[in-house]
Amino acid sequence: KYAKSGKVSRTGRVGPCLCRITITSGPGVPLLMETYPGTVSLKTELPRLLERVDSLIGEGELRRITVVMDAEMATPKLLYALKSDTRRTFITVLKGVNIEKNFTPTSSAWQPYRERDELREGTVVLHGQSVPKEGFELRAVEMRRPGRHAHSTFFGTSAAMDSMNTEQVADGYLSRWPHQEQLFRNARNGLGLNRSHGYGG
Repeated sequence: KYAKSGKVSRTGRVGPCLCRITITSGPGVPLLMETYPGTVSLKTELPRLLERVDSLIGEGELRRITVVMDAEMATPKLLYALKSDTRRTFITVLKGVNIEKNFTPTSSAWQPYRERDELREGTVVLHGQSVPKEGFELRAVEMRRPGRHAHSTFFGTSAAMDSMNTEQVADGYLSRWPHQEQLFRNARNGLGLNRSHGYGG
C-alpha cells in the first residue's frame, strides 16, 4: 500500500511519508513501536498506546512517563488527561509565553544544580480546551542559569515531592537525550528505521 502524504520535516515538503511512535523504558529499550502511513498526532495517540503497553506487559509495570514535549505535545488537554491517570506520573518541559507568568514559587530559596544552574519548586496553573474552566494546577520545577541573560526552563510533573525530589525531576527529563533520544537515533541510523523497506503490513 502506498503511504499517505504529509509534511516531511527533512525536506520541508509534502509527500508520501511514514510516522513512527516509540515507547521506551528509562534506559531507552523500546517497549512498543508503531508505524503509521502519513502523519499521526502523538497527543491523541499517546493515551491509547499507554493502555496498549499496559495490556502487553501488565498493568502497573509502566509507572513513570517522561513526555518529550515539543510544540505538538504542549497541550493542557493531554497534560490534564495524564495527571488524571493516578496509575502513573509524568515529567515534561512546559513551554509557552504564559508559563512564566502563571508560575508561582512555593519557595524563594534556590538550590544549586549541576555546575552553573539553580532549581526551585513552584506550581503553574494551565488553561485550555477540555480542562476545567478555572484551569488545573501542576507541580513545576524552575531551572535557571544566573547571569546577565538569565533564562528559565520549567519542568512540569504529576509526581509528588515524596516520590521525586526537586533534583530528580530535572534529572528525569534531562536524561531523555542520552537514553531515549540517543538510542532511537542509533537504531534509526543503524537499522534504517527512517526508510520504508517495502509495502508489506
